Amino acid sequence: MVPGSAHESRSLKKLVLSLREYVEGEGPPPDDLVEGRLVERFGWTFDELDGQDEGRVLRTVSVLNLADGYMRVMRAIEKHRPLSAPPGDWEMYKQIRNAE
Repeated sequence: MVPGSAHESRSLKKLVLSLREYVEGEGPPPDDLVEGRLVERFGWTFDELDGQDEGRVLRTVSVLNLADGYMRVMRAIEKHRPLSAPPGDWEMYKQIRNAE
């Protein structure tokens, strides 16, 4: 995909919506999230994978960060402790919630 292209933009929107559905228990995990968790689980480093497909690695790292931040906010909401989630997570949470 060409960075910044219309196709990439649609693909990223679908990914964000899929991530939101997964975190809220309404859908399966996105493939990028599954791949990232496998990388973490087996102890591979992103440096080892970076040379193979840098764009894919960066996308996967971004998805992991989004999912983790979104889940921190969800836990803060569940515990009625909104200040326990960092402000950056709240901003990201709002953007994902407003994604269409």
